Amino acid sequence: EITDEAADVHLVHLRDRQHVFRSVINPMLSGLEFGDDFIRRWWPLAIKRRVVIDPDMCFGRPTCSQSGIPIITVASYASTNGVIAAAEWFEIDRREVRDALLFVERQAA
Repeated sequence: EITDEAADVHLVHLRDRQHVFRSVINPMLSGLEFGDDFIRRWWPLAIKRRVVIDPDMCFGRPTCSQSGIPIITVASYASTNGVIAAAEWFEIDRREVRDALLFVERQAA
């Protein structure tokens, strides 16, 4: 953020000095979890959901936040066999399965 002479606040990408639209960037920043001067995790569906992208888990691939199972694995099984069957097979909460499916659907759109 920078402030000009009129006290208006603007977002500027520091590397290439391009102005950034706050309305575009803010929704993406809402799911970020910060550590000591860096981003620790990204919750692409929102922090209350159970999908996380964490460089310390599964080489940064999207995973179920509680079980650590890759999203693509859970979503593939659930799309063929159903949410209940996937939850039982992987021994995870049904909400993790539903969030995995939601994440994959949004990625496809």
